[in-house]
Amino acid sequence: MRKMIFLMAFISIFLISCSSKSFEGRISDIKKGYFEVDCSKEVQKDEENGESAGYPCTVKLSDETIFRDNHGKKLKARHFTTGLDIKVVLADRKKISKSKESREVEAREIILLN
Repeated sequence: MRKMIFLMAFISIFLISCSSKSFEGRISDIKKGYFEVDCSKEVQKDEENGESAGYPCTVKLSDETIFRDNHGKKLKARHFTTGLDIKVVLADRKKISKSKESREVEAREIILLN
């Protein structure tokens, strides 16, 4: 029984360590209710020789999403335009990979970096 508890704890820690709570990228498109953000660096972070292919993430926005700059000043969604570099803090930790489904995330916070 103790071995089973230890194994479950180890697996949980491993899965949490593989998932992300945030990533940085450039806004490539803005639609009602979401931003499309280049998350290629996050997808390829564990690869030694990352491909040159781009991987967009669909970042869902909600009424709960907080918008701010990197100094903490509150902003509104309208302050964000394509081409800006942002940090996306996820609502829930998630492993972001090459699969399209994994690249659909919900933002708890969007931080303007430039």
